[in-house]
Amino acid sequence: MSYKNWTYTPSEDNDGDCIKIWHDFTHTDGRTVSCDFNPYSRMTAEDVRLWLDLGMPDRIDSGPLDSFDLNVLWKEAQPWGNDPIMRRHLSEGGTPA
Repeated sequence: MSYKNWTYTPSEDNDGDCIKIWHDFTHTDGRTVSCDFNPYSRMTAEDVRLWLDLGMPDRIDSGPLDSFDLNVLWKEAQPWGNDPIMRRHLSEGGTPA
């Protein structure tokens, strides 16, 4: 999944007992960053968009981020709340009007 010049490149670490997922992103200019997201689930396309649109936030409590956290952060940051139509409009370059 690519968005805003970043490509989500998850990788799995299988130690035999469980599989943890590392959530890495690579920019078109070669930079790489890691997202501190739940290591037991892959980020959805919506998670990726939210994380990047929110400016790549760090964890908000003692644990890694998850989909719920990203939605809370988005809702708190936007005057229109968690409206999926407005979010898609903005992600495609639209303005809040």
